[in-house]
Amino acid sequence: MQSSPLVTSRYTSISDRRKEVDVVRRELKAIIDAQPTQIRPEDREGYIKALIDDLKDDEASTWLSWPDDIYLLALTALKSLSRNPVGSTGLAGSKSLETLIHHTGLSSPAPSPSSSVAPSIPESAPALEALRVLANVLVLHSEGRENLAALDGGRLIARSLANSNEEVGTALLFLLGRVGFLVTVQRSDVVRDMVDKDGLVGSLVYFMLAIPLVPANYDTLSEVLKLVGNVLRFYPYPASGEPDPWDDKLDPLLWPLLYLLHSLPQVNPTPPLSHVLHALLLVPFSSSLLSTWRSIPEPPSPTPSSSSVRALLNKVKLSSPPRKSTSISDTPGGSFIRNKSPSPSPPSIPPSPPVLRKRPITLPGRKTFPAALPARVLRVFEGFVDTYYPFPRGWDEEVKGLKVDEILPPILLLLVRIAQGCMEFRTWLRDNLLPKNLDRSKEAGPLESRRGVLGDLLRLMQCATHPSSRDTAGELLWAICDSNPSTLNKEIGYGNAAGLLFRKGISGPPQATIEELSPDPDPHPDSDREEEEEDQEQDRNPITALKASREGDDLQNMSDAEKEKEAERLFVLFDRMDKNPIISAKTGQGSNAKSVKEAIRDEMERKAGNKEDEQEEEEEEEEQEEMRRKEEEDEQEALRDLEAYRRRKSGK
Repeated sequence: MQSSPLVTSRYTSISDRRKEVDVVRRELKAIIDAQPTQIRPEDREGYIKALIDDLKDDEASTWLSWPDDIYLLALTALKSLSRNPVGSTGLAGSKSLETLIHHTGLSSPAPSPSSSVAPSIPESAPALEALRVLANVLVLHSEGRENLAALDGGRLIARSLANSNEEVGTALLFLLGRVGFLVTVQRSDVVRDMVDKDGLVGSLVYFMLAIPLVPANYDTLSEVLKLVGNVLRFYPYPASGEPDPWDDKLDPLLWPLLYLLHSLPQVNPTPPLSHVLHALLLVPFSSSLLSTWRSIPEPPSPTPSSSSVRALLNKVKLSSPPRKSTSISDTPGGSFIRNKSPSPSPPSIPPSPPVLRKRPITLPGRKTFPAALPARVLRVFEGFVDTYYPFPRGWDEEVKGLKVDEILPPILLLLVRIAQGCMEFRTWLRDNLLPKNLDRSKEAGPLESRRGVLGDLLRLMQCATHPSSRDTAGELLWAICDSNPSTLNKEIGYGNAAGLLFRKGISGPPQATIEELSPDPDPHPDSDREEEEEDQEQDRNPITALKASREGDDLQNMSDAEKEKEAERLFVLFDRMDKNPIISAKTGQGSNAKSVKEAIRDEMERKAGNKEDEQEEEEEEEEQEEMRRKEEEDEQEALRDLEAYRRRKSGK
């Protein structure tokens, strides 16, 4: 049965909404319980306008006469109305946002210049509902994000994060992180003020380390990490010639991110781990940060010690100007504060506190272990493959609801940056993906058909369904091979590397490398082993990177049908190369130049002609042999006849 539509007049026609609280309660519940299609856009606009008017920041406002439950119902009704983008644009206006900000409790604890009404405590139920309305508006309306930024909404969020103590609820922290993320999207000026004036970096460091790493807190941690990502992405870095611009004010963010990377128990790239990976992509491997990149967290000590975290937060405070203390959480009153007090002079944005936390936390110790970072990120890649593309499932097979090109590239790109950023990281990756003792025998099968990370990457490089993942997989192997096409071909074979090299504009066989001989006449202690390794490398098939056959030409072991099939495949390949405007596979020079296909055809015709000549010679030899055999038989028969004649004659 279809419900009757709700119209604005049901609410606005209430003669005195201050006193007729039962009627107001009933209508507000009707709005909350209404189906999405039960309220037309024009009625949604009317409801929003009426509710905002009742909730305005004014000492004569209607909401001041309501009991606590109706006050909360009014904000909940606004939350329901804000979920639909059609008809809710009125909430994105500056006046509506000012009203919502007042009820979130994020503004100054002192009354506004237009009234003597104090705001709610930020963690009260009405304040949380107002924050949810604000978050809905920012998600659905870009105008709302612009207007909130103009109202210094970013700084209000930064202040609230800085003033929160260790008892802050995860619901409030979740909403502060979400609103902070939305108000900082594409807004460098907002991020700059939050970092430089309100100590946002220190607040983010605190919460990344303080939030318990249990699944119940993953959503909250994800919102905090999304705000961290925006800070790293949109902070206005000073102009420099560096490929990765950076400001040392953000240095303290790296260690908590690495702590989360190593401490989260996840092996799949799902939130919050995926947000950690995205944030780490934005941190450079500079000389000043390299020691941090090479470290891992040790288990925290059993006795709390705040010296290390205090040193970290002091570093943050030194980059910000001195600030006076104002704590929103110190606002007097009950859970829903609507008391009246004398109106002071017009306040500005409340000043930041001198200390970031009431209770310092223990920063985990660290130890240097260069293999930890690449090993952890590589394990995330393995976890994804084991979950969605276990061997021997092909990469071109679709998994319903899974967007591979949105999940894998950040993981692989981080591995690329790891390999490029530090020689130790690159060496570890190469030793584990392309070890010197890798079984390159034909019996073990082609490299791209094997189980393991190397096989997964090589198969991904041939995938047509996920081009971004394909390209980043190739970039990883390119990076660990020192960005050298000869090394890449030697390690994985030209058959696997051809696509990547073509996309890089590298065609044809790899150039030979010339190594300078050591002037030291004394043999190196490891010279015999190195020469043996070089011999093994030179003994590889350039196409497959497997050991070359020592049993002679492989064609000798092929049947005629297999030879014909291989010839057809080569003709198709060279035909495609001839038609390619970039690659022209030819042999010879000048007027004698021929396409490879023509050269092969001529060679096959020549061999075919030679084969016919050989066949004629064989037939002629067989005829001569047959004639000799018949002559011998005739001679033997003549001798037998002569002997028989002699016996008959002697018997007479």
